[in-house]
Amino acid sequence: MPLECVQIPPGTILAGYRVESELGRGNNGVVYLAEQQSLGRQVAFKILLPELAAEPGYVESFLREARLAARLDHPYIVQAYDAGATPEGYYYFAMELVIGPSLEDVRRNSPELLTFELIFRLSIELAEALDYAWTVHKMTHGDIKPGNLLISEETGELKLTDLGLARVSGSNTGDDIMATPLYAAPEVIRGETADVGVRSDLYSFGIMLYELLCGSPPFVGSPQKVLEQHLFSLPRPLAERNPDLDPALVAFVEKLIDKNPANRPASWLEVRDFLATLLEGLQNRPPVTLRELEPPELRRKRHRRVFLFWFGGILLAAGLAAAVLLALRMMRFEPTPLELPPEPAATELPPQEKAEKERVPELAVRFSSPAATPPESRPAAPIPESQTGSVPVPAAVAAPKPAPPAEASPAPEKNDIVRTAVSTAEPRIPRARRQRGFLSFDPPVNEPVLQQRSRHTVKLLSNFGNRLNDEWTREAEAVITESYRLMMQLETRGLLTKEIDRIDLLPSGQGGSSWVSNGPSGGVLRIAPDVPPLRIARELGRGIFEANRRRYDLPNGLRREFGDAFQYFVQQRLYGKAEAQPQNRVLRHCNHSLATFVLMFKDLKMLRQLRSRR
Repeated sequence: MPLECVQIPPGTILAGYRVESELGRGNNGVVYLAEQQSLGRQVAFKILLPELAAEPGYVESFLREARLAARLDHPYIVQAYDAGATPEGYYYFAMELVIGPSLEDVRRNSPELLTFELIFRLSIELAEALDYAWTVHKMTHGDIKPGNLLISEETGELKLTDLGLARVSGSNTGDDIMATPLYAAPEVIRGETADVGVRSDLYSFGIMLYELLCGSPPFVGSPQKVLEQHLFSLPRPLAERNPDLDPALVAFVEKLIDKNPANRPASWLEVRDFLATLLEGLQNRPPVTLRELEPPELRRKRHRRVFLFWFGGILLAAGLAAAVLLALRMMRFEPTPLELPPEPAATELPPQEKAEKERVPELAVRFSSPAATPPESRPAAPIPESQTGSVPVPAAVAAPKPAPPAEASPAPEKNDIVRTAVSTAEPRIPRARRQRGFLSFDPPVNEPVLQQRSRHTVKLLSNFGNRLNDEWTREAEAVITESYRLMMQLETRGLLTKEIDRIDLLPSGQGGSSWVSNGPSGGVLRIAPDVPPLRIARELGRGIFEANRRRYDLPNGLRREFGDAFQYFVQQRLYGKAEAQPQNRVLRHCNHSLATFVLMFKDLKMLRQLRSRR
């Protein structure tokens, strides 16, 4: 059976554990997030692949890992809870749930977080865990590598996992010795069981430390070539890979990866004490990242790329600014002053026209409104010299009264000159937008499409008839519509969403609600009629998380909180308020603001902080 075909639906109960979602897949099993019903706690629930369960050797190795883990009780080692077989034929292993990335995830995706302080602190915690395992139980791990070192988001501490290759000194584990080629010790490769012990783990740790300090392992190539290099080749000196490293640290790493076990450190306590001394010396220094330790030629190339990027960006911004200014200058309206025709030469007017002219003197310029210019600044029209003294100006006309404030200004005539000035009034912003602020997030959506998508899901609910009461159905319809509205708005910002393709009604008092993805754009909603309809929004939020998890490299542990955050925003829109969730890392990171939540997916710095938030 292919690995991709093995899937246990959420809500399935196996041996008292209710499966909630898948966390990851390995070479021999699938790990699920599950709830131990007897204690009400979440666990990591590992299932052996069915095709491997048919072979007794794999079953024994799987259960052996659980038995060895159950012996260990240390804060830096994942705690084992339970193991066994179910009536359905599944072999399972329940262990402590650790939410957080592995050291391999950090190395690949966020190398800027790999400071010396982090590397040394995790290495010290690893040394204490393995010293405990060896001193108390004479147990070696057998598979030290970054992928087996988890970092708890809650505490930031190391959690060592995967004891599938662990060995107990003096026990009979067969002649076969398995290992990961990239980190395998020479004596392990040669099958020298008598020499395999704590110093073999120290060699694997040294190879891992070499890789973390310079960004790549000492030996690369095909598995067979890497194994041969472990046996016969010397790695490139670490001092050449990173000249800025402390010579004492370089010498210690070279001692760890010596091909002769007798030349390596004698115990994990020696490793712990050496690294603790280095860590103490870093306390008063600024953190140094591996990027600062890259070779000079790579650093120069990176600086050149950064310079060209910013220089090109500045030129582009300057060009755009010049284009905008040019466009604004071309669009600017400059009114052309109206040139009045020259006054005609004075001629003798008929008596009737002469009397009319004496009553209302002519003005050289007419204004659109009596209020356009203060009364005292309105000059009377110049009187030709030929008429000086012959046309008297009455006192009432020489100082006209201003128009009453209540009267509206008349519309400007065709030839009126309108004076313009720079307005100092407040920009005309719609009232609702001013009150809500520019950080609100409520872009318009295509209403017909929204109604079509909502009706499709509501129709799925109608198939259950009387099993859902009218009040529950009405509230569910409102939740569905508002959820799809928010989903369509998120789509305008580039986020992916998943719609409800099918609804499974769970028994009351047993199922709660869950989401099962069914392809890239849809999924199955499983919900019981005795849970609030707002749970629909939560499960749609989990679908959105699964659609975007790989794209934004979101940790699996945020799935539940992401769904709760989406439900929070939908509830806030529907009812005008929602209870704050200070323990929700997603809501806490965006300060319970939908606009900041959306902005987070465009701001790589905010996303990186969310991925590493504790």
